[in-house]
Amino acid sequence: MIQSSQAFLFLETIVTCRYCCELMFMSNKKSAASWGWRLFALSWIPFIGIFSYVFYPIEEWLPPISIYCLVISLCMMISGVVLILVSLSSGASDNRRIRQTGEPGQATILSVQDSGTRINNHFVLNVGVRIAPAFGPAFETVCSQVIPIYHMAQIQKNNTVNVLYLKDTQEAVIDFE
Repeated sequence: MIQSSQAFLFLETIVTCRYCCELMFMSNKKSAASWGWRLFALSWIPFIGIFSYVFYPIEEWLPPISIYCLVISLCMMISGVVLILVSLSSGASDNRRIRQTGEPGQATILSVQDSGTRINNHFVLNVGVRIAPAFGPAFETVCSQVIPIYHMAQIQKNNTVNVLYLKDTQEAVIDFE
């Protein structure tokens, strides 16, 4: 017969796994990465429960509470890592989709911020732009993309750059070609 604490831990594991799976399909990649790091950090709390075996007799290999803590901890760790990887890959696929289906236009650079990421010694910048489509109202968005070093001179406040953008989602990428 399952004890009430074991049943609670088992239920908590199921709820955590379900919640993590729902988060994996979030459209906001920053939110997914944030939740991934939180899950990974919090996974160490049930990990400590694995060492509860010291309070049980030596004859028992591993008490059930330790097994449940191990399952919860592993679910949280794996879900956190998956969320982080999904958020990293979604950024590249978003930019590719915008380049394939986006409309060309002109944009004025409003702000330039370093994201803190480098890829092959190129900066990944968050560039705030105001896009004025030929038809429709102007809108502001942030382009987060790799900027090659030889294009850094173009990325300055109040400069005009070519962009590809999607009207419906107001996403954009800077077009250096």
